[in-house]
Amino acid sequence: ARRFRVAPDGQVGSGTPVWFLPGKFRLCLRCGNTMAGAGLDRTRLASLSAEGRSSATTVLVASALRWMHGGESELDPYTRKLLGFTDNRQDAALQAGHFNDFLFVSLVRAGFLGALHDAGSEGLRSDGLGAAVQHTLGFDRPEAPVRAEWLLEPSLRGFNLQEAEGTLRQVLAYRVWFDQRRGWRYTNPNLEQLGMVQVEYLGLDDLAADDELFADSHPLLQQAGRAVRKEVYCELLDHMRKWMAIRSQVLDAAVIEQLVAKSHSRIRSPWGLRNDENPRGARWLMIVAPTRRASSLRDTDLIVRGGSRSGLGRSLRSTSLWGGDTSVRDLTSKEFDQLVEDLLRAAGTHGLVSEESTPFDQPGWRLNDACVLFQPGEASNEGSESTQNAFFRDLYENLAAMLGDPVHPLFGFEAREHTAQVDPDNREIREKRFRFGEREREDLGTNEQQLRVPVATLVYNSPSAAIRFLST
Repeated sequence: ARRFRVAPDGQVGSGTPVWFLPGKFRLCLRCGNTMAGAGLDRTRLASLSAEGRSSATTVLVASALRWMHGGESELDPYTRKLLGFTDNRQDAALQAGHFNDFLFVSLVRAGFLGALHDAGSEGLRSDGLGAAVQHTLGFDRPEAPVRAEWLLEPSLRGFNLQEAEGTLRQVLAYRVWFDQRRGWRYTNPNLEQLGMVQVEYLGLDDLAADDELFADSHPLLQQAGRAVRKEVYCELLDHMRKWMAIRSQVLDAAVIEQLVAKSHSRIRSPWGLRNDENPRGARWLMIVAPTRRASSLRDTDLIVRGGSRSGLGRSLRSTSLWGGDTSVRDLTSKEFDQLVEDLLRAAGTHGLVSEESTPFDQPGWRLNDACVLFQPGEASNEGSESTQNAFFRDLYENLAAMLGDPVHPLFGFEAREHTAQVDPDNREIREKRFRFGEREREDLGTNEQQLRVPVATLVYNSPSAAIRFLST
């Protein structure tokens, strides 16, 4: 990396300080994160202005709707809606789906954030994730309108209601774990990337201080102090957690299949798991993973590589992680693999990770979810740009605060496309839901399944309609 100063006219020597990295972007000089060889630099360096028209429109629509439903709004409740226009049918469907997906993910994160605020310094553990998020969303309340938001049959009682609530809690816990997956949404940072949640590992201090346990381990671990060992383990366990190498009931493949079936019978979309969203189970961390030729693409999705050439290998070779010890860079691949294996076996002795059999005729490792503790993060002006992203930090905080109110409009936000590809009967219902005048409410009242809340956003695909709308 070379440091320059560049003026607005392009002259080098004065102006804004910049860093030049020849070739592909492999290292972030601010946060120290390393990038894999594959991938486009445009994706890695994309800012909020490069996310595309759909994301920008969704953010504007969400902000406008929040203002409409704010305390200073004097609009009639049934007029708090928006019309959007685009020039083709596909964009109309895309925009409506993009808005609904953005809102759903934001609500799940706001529910998790609210649960962390309620838990306070005690934090949240894996066994209480689903119940805590369910309570924050208000889905544990017995009122019929609340149950109608997530339950297919709001009048359900007895054992079937208890089973539906248990399914909902498991699905919510799954969504919290899945949302920590690294890089699954580039332009929508999650709570951890924003510094709004901190993750600790119970028993890690005792493991790092167990000098006797590391007596026969790699020399680097023998010589390292407790603080260094803890930093190394945090890097290792964070890697396993963010890549979903986690031993948890809600991430078991068989349990996920059951949740999909139960969701189809009891839980209203989008809160239940659907087949079309391709829910994924836990992976295994493997030091020596099967070669790509010996495994299919589906097989590789079950593996987290932990060898010397993997992403974990590059991060563990950082000298700053080992207190400035440069000998970690000189390790051969075999020596480094032995170092990672010693780390995992020592952690397994203290119960932080577990070695399991895999379908690949070699063992794999998973992080035990019982040792993970989620705590609310502390606001800071330091860190990466995603940590300082004021828009998303305020968005999740405001949504979490709104969820705490007994009455809020968040579950009423919905977008639907209005194009010639929509079935005529369905399109007529959407028009009535969007108008939602006195006459429309009477018509829709004859069929309870047609409507629970008015449509907040309707996206048209007719340019001529847009012109008439604007001229009027």
